[in-house]
Amino acid sequence: MSFRIIHFVCLFLVLVIFSSCSESQDLELEIVTNKINSLVINPEKYGDVMASEDSLYSIRFKKAKTIVMYKLKNNSSKTYFFNIGAFEKELTNKNGIILNNAFVTIYDAKNNNIKVKKSFPSRFANSDELKYYLLNYDSRFYHKSKNFIIHPNEIIYFEWFIVLPFGCMIEEPVSMVNFNPNEKYNVELSITSLNNPVAQKYLSRSEIEMIKKNGYEIFNGTIKSKNRVPIKFIK
Repeated sequence: MSFRIIHFVCLFLVLVIFSSCSESQDLELEIVTNKINSLVINPEKYGDVMASEDSLYSIRFKKAKTIVMYKLKNNSSKTYFFNIGAFEKELTNKNGIILNNAFVTIYDAKNNNIKVKKSFPSRFANSDELKYYLLNYDSRFYHKSKNFIIHPNEIIYFEWFIVLPFGCMIEEPVSMVNFNPNEKYNVELSITSLNNPVAQKYLSRSEIEMIKKNGYEIFNGTIKSKNRVPIKFIK
């Protein structure tokens, strides 16, 4: 009797583990770019200079800029809708850099998460906020259209740019990272989508109808890239 119970428990554990592994492998995120550049520079001293419009076309800026390509593969039979906008405002409390619809986390050689300093510029409402306010959406939940859909067996490629140590210079909050060029660092990407009553406020009426009519599943959770890529320091 005890042998049967033990056998049943072992079989149950195997099924649970297999199920968990299968679920975790439904979606696979990978960084395609093989390295990320960073200037050997004090970001706090030169931050305002690099953020100016003229510097966006400078030789130094072009040397620092990295076009980051990454891809998401759907290994499941489900069609997922990614509610990216819902998580974007929460990223200010996370230690990393916003990269369009992904999030960058930096680690040192000891796997410590490197601190990213953030600040918000004072500004008036931008065109996106005004546009969605005029559509009668709550201004706290204006929609930036970073959401996307991925179908079964589909691979979606993304690309955006980053300028270390200044983060992504057109995203908010403004980011700065103090690196030691004699140390080694790696970059990890993650994509987060939320599905809860608060997160659903970020969806437009048309998105809600599309999800319902097509039977899409809103992905709820965070996917981390299966790989990390090194940071290369340049002068």
